[in-house]
Amino acid sequence: MNTVIKFVGTVVILLTSFAITSAQHNTNAFRQRIEDLRRVLILDVLNLQGDQVQTFFAVYAKAQEKVLTSKENLMEATTRLKVAIEQKVSDSELQVLTTEVLEKTKAFEDAVHSRITNIRSILNVQQLAKYVVFETNFQEELQKKILQRVRPQQD
Repeated sequence: MNTVIKFVGTVVILLTSFAITSAQHNTNAFRQRIEDLRRVLILDVLNLQGDQVQTFFAVYAKAQEKVLTSKENLMEATTRLKVAIEQKVSDSELQVLTTEVLEKTKAFEDAVHSRITNIRSILNVQQLAKYVVFETNFQEELQKKILQRVRPQQD
């Protein structure tokens, strides 16, 4: 088990460092690499086999696309709100933009929940539990790996 964890950690570090370099040139390529990494790690964590791989990723890809779209919409709305704050717009404009961000946040959360609901019937209880833990921790672990790679370069 420790060997698998070390292997996955090494893969994450390598892919992340490669992804960071690529991100400087193309944000979409960076996002695609993160999604590719996510898929590889899901395969490992869930130990999917044979037809289960195709079935899972057919459902997952469709649901994940909705998650990514809603995340992008949220980020765009948040950027508009940030710019409005910096420009010191009126309170009424800030209220409208804040409401938009909150609505986009809800849409994002709904998309994440829908993704889990959609794959629930494909996975057994153990796999679903592992998947929920994986998704909960993925962003934080990715951020840690990126920061570990960036900090030595800054010194």
